[in-house]
Amino acid sequence: MATQVDTAQRQIVLVKDARIRPMMGNLVLESLPLAGIPYSMVDPYILVHEATIKITPEQANQDTTHPHRGFDNLWYAITGSSSTGHSTGPGGTMERAKLEEGSLLKVRTGRGVLHAEGLGKDELAEGKIGTEMRGLLFWVNLARKDKNVAPTAQVVQRA
Repeated sequence: MATQVDTAQRQIVLVKDARIRPMMGNLVLESLPLAGIPYSMVDPYILVHEATIKITPEQANQDTTHPHRGFDNLWYAITGSSSTGHSTGPGGTMERAKLEEGSLLKVRTGRGVLHAEGLGKDELAEGKIGTEMRGLLFWVNLARKDKNVAPTAQVVQRA
């Protein structure tokens, strides 16, 4: 049985002027958002970051709790491993997610989630001070019908 798919042609945007910005003690390559590129040209992508994060006590113990809603947060571990926290546990409790090299964390923020990076807190507890994780972070806007769904988190491990 054939499935019909609706398609639309769009222009491609090539980002040549990504910028380096400091964020939580790290230097982050930010490809999106960028001034001069209208959101309509990159929708549904809201944000694209790439960074190498060094696991340190200062990094892991930062209190960075903040809210997110209405998008998928996709974090891919290119090399190394790291961990992070979010309020997708039972009753909205905080839970930790560990990303091993080659794995992907998908947090559907839906109607709202608290995110508390604590990047590398689990690695710190394992004595992996000074190790590095290189990762990509994408924020992808949810369709209107999905903006009010319950938040969820899933780690997809490398096969």
